[in-house]
Amino acid sequence: MIVHTGFDTRRTDSIMETEYKVFPLQLMEVAGKSVADQVHLDFDKNLNDVLILIGPGNNGGDGCVVARFLISYGWSVTILPVFELKQKNGPANDNASILKELCNNPTNKSVILEPYESSEKTREKISLYLKNKNLIIVDALFGVGLTRGITGYAADLIGNVNESQCKTYSLDIPSGISSYNGNVLGKNGKTAIMADVTVTFEAPKVGHLIYPGKEHTGNLVIVNIGIPKNIVNENVSIRTYLNYKQAKELIKSRPSNSHKGLFGKVLCLTGSKQYQGAITLVLEGALHAGAGLITSCYKENLSNILSQRVIPEATHCAINVVDGKYTEQSELIIDSFHNTVMCFGSGIGRDVDVQMFVKRLYHSIDLPMVIDADALFALKDELIKNTRVTKILTPHIGEMSYLTGIAKEEIQNNMIEIAKLYAKKWNAYIVLKSASTVIASPQGEIFINYFGTQALAKGGSGDVLAGTIAGYLAQKYSPMDASKLAVTVHSIAAQLMEENETSWSSSIINLPKYYGEAIRKIIN
Repeated sequence: MIVHTGFDTRRTDSIMETEYKVFPLQLMEVAGKSVADQVHLDFDKNLNDVLILIGPGNNGGDGCVVARFLISYGWSVTILPVFELKQKNGPANDNASILKELCNNPTNKSVILEPYESSEKTREKISLYLKNKNLIIVDALFGVGLTRGITGYAADLIGNVNESQCKTYSLDIPSGISSYNGNVLGKNGKTAIMADVTVTFEAPKVGHLIYPGKEHTGNLVIVNIGIPKNIVNENVSIRTYLNYKQAKELIKSRPSNSHKGLFGKVLCLTGSKQYQGAITLVLEGALHAGAGLITSCYKENLSNILSQRVIPEATHCAINVVDGKYTEQSELIIDSFHNTVMCFGSGIGRDVDVQMFVKRLYHSIDLPMVIDADALFALKDELIKNTRVTKILTPHIGEMSYLTGIAKEEIQNNMIEIAKLYAKKWNAYIVLKSASTVIASPQGEIFINYFGTQALAKGGSGDVLAGTIAGYLAQKYSPMDASKLAVTVHSIAAQLMEENETSWSSSIINLPKYYGEAIRKIIN
């Protein structure tokens, strides 16, 4: 599914007006009604009081429409303009005027309060309102066009709303969240609505999918307001995410007359004396992703301990060493593998001989590669030098900072642009791991992972993911599709694991065993 920013929303609105004569007032009507309908649907058997927070622009205009429809549905509606209820532009101002007339009718259960900005009386009244746990709040303060932090009385109001126990709905995006990167706008990075539900229009926004915006978004509901899909998708930077339906479309069927050779081979150079468990985790990821044949490589002198970490389904490949160290001849055994995906780096350590071995492999082996962890450390200055092979890099934020020299905070705040820049620079597919993993292709495609859970915030989850990506790549998925499907299945499996084991006690070694249930959930 295509993902938008505030710029894309403005573009689609402009196309609808100039080419199709569908004007902003009409779109605002449908958008506002869709939010009112969502609120009404959620509480239709127990009508509550609703407080609608109205801002100064189009988002506030949408809120005026929400208020009007909830009044017509019989709700008791209180409208709180943060500033004077006189909008800056035509359609929003038109809806504000209509709402004023409607609220003048004493038969309607509605009231427009004095502006929060200018009335101490209103502020006192709101503090009492927010003590009512049954109150529903609709956030129509600031939308996807917001580019600066919220200050003053609006910031005070947002703080009070977040401290209340009222259920909150946001229109399009929680006020204070950047639609471009999910950041809380402003220097302090604190002032944004914490919504329970966000109803957005036509397409999710980047700010819904990347933390902290994802956390502020709550349950995301996407509604169509009458913009044709070709316009929604037209001239949009290639940003996508998968829901269950789209994930299902990626999954290839496995023919009944198949054999192991049909599903590819994965060669794993992982683990060391210090990090023995990485071997098992990577192999389990590749196995449960569906690879036909998997092989584990390790130093011959460590075979007495590392071979015990190899799962029964895998074959062994002990690499010759001299005095416990790789030599220039060590890669010859790997050279003998053909039609294989190589997965290397997880837990191999950073000894000098290991790092040199990784560099030689990177430049000499023509196999598709999944490069993780310690291999990334070894290849910091080499990534740009090899553009001939297919390679998927799997750094977390700290590793990406090491590779690029960019501060971790800057990467976290600009994940999409940085992943996109370096995917092109290194001619690599980058799986930039975080609570909201971003995948970038050398061609400029961006994928944002929607699924996930804190159960993944444990050592070893990245090892499993590396093996999983390699497993799908071995089955002839494209590098982008292999990465997207692996990240999605890995995340859904983690959610299932959390349901059974909780995020506290769940163990990453169990994660691949939930892949089958995750696939079943996707395809059914």
